[in-house]
Amino acid sequence: GRGWSCGCRPVGSSWFGRLRSVLLGHAQRIHLYGTRGARARPPGRTVPSGRVLARWTGFTALTTLIVVAVAFDRPETDAPEATVVAYYDDIDFDRLERAWERLHPARRATLDQFLLDRSVQDGLLAGYAKLESIEVLDVRAVGSDDESIVEVDVQADYLTSLTRYRLARTHRLVRFDGRWFILPDPEQRSVPTDQFVRRVAVDYLDVGRRRPTTGATRLDDVLDRPRIEVHDARAVIHDGQWHLVGQLTNIDNDPAEVTVTGELLAADGSSLARQGAGPASVFGVLPGETAPFRIDFDRLLTRDDDPSFDPTKASRLQPDEPVTAFRLEVQALVTDQDLTRLSISGIQLDGSAIRATLHNPTLGAATVPVVWVAQHDDDGRVRWVDALFVEDAVASQHSAHVRLDVIEAGRLTYPAVEGKWFDTSDPSGTTFKPAPLFIDGQAFTLLASAFRRVP
Repeated sequence: GRGWSCGCRPVGSSWFGRLRSVLLGHAQRIHLYGTRGARARPPGRTVPSGRVLARWTGFTALTTLIVVAVAFDRPETDAPEATVVAYYDDIDFDRLERAWERLHPARRATLDQFLLDRSVQDGLLAGYAKLESIEVLDVRAVGSDDESIVEVDVQADYLTSLTRYRLARTHRLVRFDGRWFILPDPEQRSVPTDQFVRRVAVDYLDVGRRRPTTGATRLDDVLDRPRIEVHDARAVIHDGQWHLVGQLTNIDNDPAEVTVTGELLAADGSSLARQGAGPASVFGVLPGETAPFRIDFDRLLTRDDDPSFDPTKASRLQPDEPVTAFRLEVQALVTDQDLTRLSISGIQLDGSAIRATLHNPTLGAATVPVVWVAQHDDDGRVRWVDALFVEDAVASQHSAHVRLDVIEAGRLTYPAVEGKWFDTSDPSGTTFKPAPLFIDGQAFTLLASAFRRVP
């Protein structure tokens, strides 16, 4: 039967049937003990005494009280907060027809239209997330005299392979025909201004740097390795964790798949930790493009650290010896993947957050849009790098509003360690480094890309 749930499994509502089964079982057992004494019994078998019967009777009464107490303590299935939680639970377990039944009959679309609208939703949250928990924050009546309309504030935690999303929403419910129903959100379908768009495709062909010569062939002339130059890099400690941040430029004519590896060194030059760049780094870099990177040093989390399973938790690395230097290694390959770029406009600094508008000018949907933000200090060096994975997809020729929190400078510590890096640039000269964007006196570099769904 249908019942109330809390972000996990639905709890059945047929508690009366289970109570009846328990009581009947105990009654049959007592009846069996009571009638056994009136029958002929084989030698060696004894009839339960009155004390045994009293114990079974007391146990039955105690079980009855516990089951009744649990049943009355259980939240009402027709409560507005229970209706909202059950709706989220049905959506998470793909019980779409039951979720549709919880919407107001006079406001909801047809079942076929509801299923169709759900099928066309795209993005990291719609297609790759799992509801971990949901919490009801507040339930309040709308209006002073009418209690048939209420608003419910909920906070839902979604877990993905990239990050965790915490969404807060307010739902309005109406009591109709003895039940609470959710008023569906109004449709917000925008139509692009340009109904017909044509883009000229750009293909890449790398014939290599091989050239006829009577001398020995250089390795660089055989392998197709784009040239990458690291402009600056520094060590950062944030909340007790070591990081390496910086920016690099693809100074070649081919797009590059960049791999950045960092290493923390002790005073004697021995390696204390070695780690590759994570999601807060741009891997596909276009020719002439400057991209930020960030390396997080953490260690493998074991059951000795935390017996519970938390996929978002990382164990901070505590080096055995003082860190005196770091080293960077940059490698690159020619690629044609992950090169989609989105345009950014309307950039504003709202307190400790950056608000902007993403626009998808391509001919395909941006399944998982990503925004990288690099903060710079007064000297132009990278201070911190962060990434925002937008939860919803951005269709072709559509826009989306994003918000990214900015870490305050007071929470970052820059240890006095020397760094050196090995890239694939030409050591004979330097290249152009683009100037950052200044927002309310603070310098930032923003870059937006997108991962597409592979058909």
